[in-house]
Amino acid sequence: MRRSKRRSQPPPQRRPLSKRRRREQRRRKRHRLPPRPQRRFRRGTTMTRSASLPIGSYRLDMPVEGLTGLTEFSQAEYAIYGRHFEGEKNYNAPLLDFLKRRWKVALGTVGGKVYKIALYFESESKNTVIDVSTDVMQFCQQRLGKPSEQQETVLIWDTPDGNVMLQFGKAMSTFQINLFETSRSVRTLPPTSDSHTAEWRTVPIETGYWHPINRGFTQRNAKFMCSECGTQIPLPVCPDCGCDRSQLGTSMGLPGVFCEQCGTGGISWTCPRCSTAHKAMLVFYYDVVALKVRKKRFWE
Repeated sequence: MRRSKRRSQPPPQRRPLSKRRRREQRRRKRHRLPPRPQRRFRRGTTMTRSASLPIGSYRLDMPVEGLTGLTEFSQAEYAIYGRHFEGEKNYNAPLLDFLKRRWKVALGTVGGKVYKIALYFESESKNTVIDVSTDVMQFCQQRLGKPSEQQETVLIWDTPDGNVMLQFGKAMSTFQINLFETSRSVRTLPPTSDSHTAEWRTVPIETGYWHPINRGFTQRNAKFMCSECGTQIPLPVCPDCGCDRSQLGTSMGLPGVFCEQCGTGGISWTCPRCSTAHKAMLVFYYDVVALKVRKKRFWE
């Protein structure tokens, strides 16, 4: 009796990538972003379903009293991030060890209680950021499960007591990973009376707009934004007299920004992060909701 030969099974074929996945891979390769972390789960991890992740000693809705090493935001930082609720105070906390890496930490508080915990990690090493992003993704999925909302560089988990957002980015050669925990209590917090959504625009290039009639620019309604690295710096106070209000004007026929009190200013601005020099007129932005800019009339 002849023994039938056993046929070898063909190797399983990989499932082809979708058009969206291929488009995302091309985009990440073009912008040199780290690839999306793979989903890996470990057995034995308890899912918490809470926005207050077990990271360090900080927890959402905990009292800020008793926490040590906190430094309140500077006026420049408040100008960038703003205050969204009445009585809000934000703090920079000491560096935190998380997933074998050092993270920057910031706390948002209202009424003496923490409503937001923000963790920031930066590195110029692409391989390092890939490893960290994979570990963070795994950490969140083990405790929160599948994201409620997923975009190219943002993942959001909704929980009964708030939400968690994981965000990836890049500024010049620096890769960034941001992890935000937000309490559900923000839905009941009263907003600030002067809170509004800023709408940033540049001043028209026509020389008629660059005149001292347009004044009142401060750290809250004006800023410089580097066109190379994207760094945003609130309008600084005058280094000579300390005045925090500026006006538009010209020097040697070129548009610039100058102090209202002593006239100190300039027609150029250098980014403190990438050291790129710019013409002030091209990188100066103001909030059109808070301030109106008009063209000089012929008799002014």
